Amino acid sequence: MKEFTRDFTTNREWLVRQFERAATFRARKVINAHDPNLDICVFYFDSMVNGDRLNRDVITALRREKIPQTEQSLAHRVAAGALYAGTQEFSEQTEKAAVQIASGDCVILVGNCPTAIILDIKGMAARGIEQPDGEESVTGSHEGFNENIINDMGLIKKRLSSPNLKAEIIQLGRQSHTAVCMMYLEGVVRSDTVERIRRKVSNISIDGVWDANYVMEMIVGSSLLFPLVGKTQRPDVAADKLCEGRVVLIVNGSPTVLALPFLFTENFQTADDYYLNRPYGNVGRVLRLVGFFLAVSVPAFYIAMLMHHPSLLPPELLFSIAEAGREVPMSMLVELIALILVFEILRETGSRMPQAVGLALNIVGAIVLGQSAVEAGFVSAPMVIVVAFSGTLGLMVRELRGTVFFLRLGLVAAAAGWGLFGIAGTMLVLWCYLHSLCSFGVEYMYTFSPLYLRAAQDVFFRGKIRFMNFRQKKFSHNRKRQGRV
Repeated sequence: MKEFTRDFTTNREWLVRQFERAATFRARKVINAHDPNLDICVFYFDSMVNGDRLNRDVITALRREKIPQTEQSLAHRVAAGALYAGTQEFSEQTEKAAVQIASGDCVILVGNCPTAIILDIKGMAARGIEQPDGEESVTGSHEGFNENIINDMGLIKKRLSSPNLKAEIIQLGRQSHTAVCMMYLEGVVRSDTVERIRRKVSNISIDGVWDANYVMEMIVGSSLLFPLVGKTQRPDVAADKLCEGRVVLIVNGSPTVLALPFLFTENFQTADDYYLNRPYGNVGRVLRLVGFFLAVSVPAFYIAMLMHHPSLLPPELLFSIAEAGREVPMSMLVELIALILVFEILRETGSRMPQAVGLALNIVGAIVLGQSAVEAGFVSAPMVIVVAFSGTLGLMVRELRGTVFFLRLGLVAAAAGWGLFGIAGTMLVLWCYLHSLCSFGVEYMYTFSPLYLRAAQDVFFRGKIRFMNFRQKKFSHNRKRQGRV
């Protein structure tokens, strides 16, 4: 990496060449009132810095303050006596200075000093703190992360005012130079887990990182059927994960924060499980667990019973289903797959439209098109009920919607080929597959299978908070979480 020289003109021309076709780039010369012959130049982007702070705390200060040249490091002397910006940094590396300018910082060169002053006076527009979509809470906090990494770190720090909370910044992206913050509680999280995650993240080599999903796919892969990294937009959830011994990754420009390691049972946990009355919160968790199983299995059981095991159905139900599908011009398997695809198309279209239009589209698709298709004889009413029921249940667990879709089709194919035996065999393969997964040194089915007694109080049901005295040994060597109440 090239370093600044002791020639002001050479240093200035190098930085100007880096941004010679950037319309909003500025290289502003400043004349000091006490020493007009001293060369001072301020580099910044008009669209990225706070104009008021630039003029008041930087330009005006450099003009008015007396800048002695007797110190060994002139840049440090200028920063200490003349500038009022809160965050100051010094660099002798030319490429680092260029990256900071492109990131929205202000860089100052003074005389023939081979050190640049870097000031954080960013002024880019940012979205305010709002309630996170999809993770709303009835009685809990309504604060959510936004796209500013500094704000997101502050929201977590506000909830964890501990000196043990560590934050490491890693720059990712050869072109984007996106800041990724790795946060963890020292003394709580396992050191080997931190090192494993740090190594994974640092080894990412890509041109640009635009969202947290880029980081997730680069460290665990994108071909997995189940998510091995947790996602949240809630600062309270992220703080709780840190206290359990997890590592949190914040990606600048993304409102989604990653929490890892991640377990299978966490797919069915929400913030309201802990903020609402415990029995009522447990009802919601059980419904999500049961809903996931029904969402992937109901269509498969329907096909298996009708195609391979009709004798197991009551005669009245069997005759009713046969009568409803008598005029349908396609086989049951084709009819089922077609309805599943239509349901997914309507769901995807509704989610991409404005909220009011999407709601109207869902009503039209679910009621008007469904009823018209049944009356026209294209599909049978029982099949519409099965697909609509399983499709609705599949929306209960947000992060597993894609998983539900693929599992549903796989089980339908197995049921069409081998009936209930195909479903049982596929479920067994899926069970083995889940036990083969590992999230950064922790088994994906940890606390669930085999079931640990100390973890059982927060798997199928949420136990009393005053009895949750220990952390899981896979997450922390510091097992004691609280004293007995």
